[in-house]
Amino acid sequence: MSKEDLFSKLIELDSVENKTVEIYDAMLQVMEELRKTNLTREESKKIDIFKSNSIIGKTELMIENTSVDDYENLINLRGKLIKALKTKESQVDDQEEKNEARYRSIEELKKHKETLQKYKQNDKKKVSISKRVGLTIKEIADSIQIFMREKDIIQKAKTVIIDSAIGAVGAAAITLAIYAGAHFMFGVPFTLAGLATAAPTLAYIGLSSLLRVLSSKTPFEQYQYLKSDEYKNMIANFNNDNKEELEEIKAIIESKANIRNNDDLLKCNDILIEKYKTLTNKTELQGIKDTLNLRVLDLLRENKDTCKDIINDYEEERNDDKEKYDATNKKLMNINKEIFVLGNSIKEAFNYSKDSFIKSTKIILIAKAILAGIAPNVFAITGIESLSTPIIISAINNLIQIPNYHNKLKFKESNYTGKVKSNSLDKIKEILNGNKEINANLSPALA
Repeated sequence: MSKEDLFSKLIELDSVENKTVEIYDAMLQVMEELRKTNLTREESKKIDIFKSNSIIGKTELMIENTSVDDYENLINLRGKLIKALKTKESQVDDQEEKNEARYRSIEELKKHKETLQKYKQNDKKKVSISKRVGLTIKEIADSIQIFMREKDIIQKAKTVIIDSAIGAVGAAAITLAIYAGAHFMFGVPFTLAGLATAAPTLAYIGLSSLLRVLSSKTPFEQYQYLKSDEYKNMIANFNNDNKEELEEIKAIIESKANIRNNDDLLKCNDILIEKYKTLTNKTELQGIKDTLNLRVLDLLRENKDTCKDIINDYEEERNDDKEKYDATNKKLMNINKEIFVLGNSIKEAFNYSKDSFIKSTKIILIAKAILAGIAPNVFAITGIESLSTPIIISAINNLIQIPNYHNKLKFKESNYTGKVKSNSLDKIKEILNGNKEINANLSPALA
């Protein structure tokens, strides 16, 4: 069969609604045949992901059809499922899909660990000592994996290294600039020994970065929280408390579908933006704030495109309203400013930096006392002046981190694909749908 025929066959098999193990086997066989053809890099990547999804689907079916007390098969099958989910996590580019695959692998690891425990404690079938030891080792390995993946330890370690490197470079550059300025302006000697005396302050950079990472959630930890029952209950409460306002927004969005005039579209969007902002100020839940702010960001982008259309109409002489042209240019300038501030989460970045500095200062005082005992010649406490340098360095380091704030809104999921192509109605329906379980679709996705 040709490559095209094989792809058609694969699509046909995938379209089967209630797949069986045999259907999945047939799909995997077609994929093996496709491997023998001249695939492009993009086609090969799609086949890789398709294969992982097929193995996941097949293995889930096999687990469903396995007796609950057939521990050995369950352990083996769930191990394959976990491996397939991890493989998919490494293959997909979309952050939401990565988070979902990791979340599911953690849930399966917990089930795997539970099955191991039941197998060890099984009274109906005697388990040999050697096998019991092996099960215990697997259980410990599962516990370690669950902890590492749930707490996102590897990502946190990477973040500490990157933040520390950025902070150290920034602090070193500032120190070098101060010494150079003092040398050229006041004739202060410029020596390597002088620079070396400032080196211990870099230890505080790593400490500050470590503290910042440990005291905040990574994007995956946020994803897990947004999947929790606690978060879903908070969403339900928010829906109930703001049902009237959400109904008003829904009505405006529905009426917006009939708007064809650019001026009316701008007015409608401005009303929606104000209503979203009002709702944002009524909650402290970051997930809801991000969701509503994303809707504002979509509307601002739509307004930006609409303003450009109005400006183009004037410049291409389709209308001659100079006053409207000037007003639209002014509005566009303000819209661009709002998009930059909101998209880069400037307010959140400053608050994050401020909170991080306060926490860093507290730990620095403790660390300074500890380090003074270890290396008194380098970290001696001789008065308030001996504490000022690390605190100043901590402040500088936190300011440096503002442009690199990791949780910027513009990196999250957005519905906007062009003017009037998306009106966010589906997202609002999710918020309004208090009778059904509200899941992570309400929440923004992290890069």
